[in-house]
Amino acid sequence: HYCMDGNHFVWSFDTDGVLNDYPAVWLEFIAKQTRKNFPSVDAAKATLQEEYDQLKHEYRLSDFKYSVPINPEARETISTLKGRGDVVYISTSRPLSDYPRMRRRSMEWLQNGGIEFDGFLPKEAKSLKENQCMVHVDDDPEAIRHLTGEGMQCILYQRIPSSPLSFPEIQVIKDLRELFREEMFNRYFQSRM
Repeated sequence: HYCMDGNHFVWSFDTDGVLNDYPAVWLEFIAKQTRKNFPSVDAAKATLQEEYDQLKHEYRLSDFKYSVPINPEARETISTLKGRGDVVYISTSRPLSDYPRMRRRSMEWLQNGGIEFDGFLPKEAKSLKENQCMVHVDDDPEAIRHLTGEGMQCILYQRIPSSPLSFPEIQVIKDLRELFREEMFNRYFQSRM
């Protein structure tokens, strides 16, 4: 009774930063490999320079990447959405074409972590629209900016709020369970009924 097909919402959730604690898990991997702690990805890039890209490559091949904990709040939220009949896609900007096993390993990580989902998509407006995604949830302001510019409805998820976005029409949430608030429903979905 509340969306495109008259029955279900169609959601997209970003992988890294929404379903896991990225960039903290990436910085943890860097610390294990280099024995240096960095306060941010930018600090790691500035200090490590060329070594940063090599570490990123190693991270993408590592078991570490596919053993990081799933965000329990994400598991609970997605389970609730699936329980009410919604369609949930997991989207990613992971370079799947560059790493032949990454897609399978990512999907296994999601399934082993208890994430119920209907498909695994590239985080691109074209793909999200083709799959009738109504809302995309992401932790990256630049991704939000790009997808919104392509006509997607987006919600920015920031557990620790950072700098405000330059467009106030984007809803920012600190907890994924905020998606169930009545005012969130009214703001994003009433116009689509």
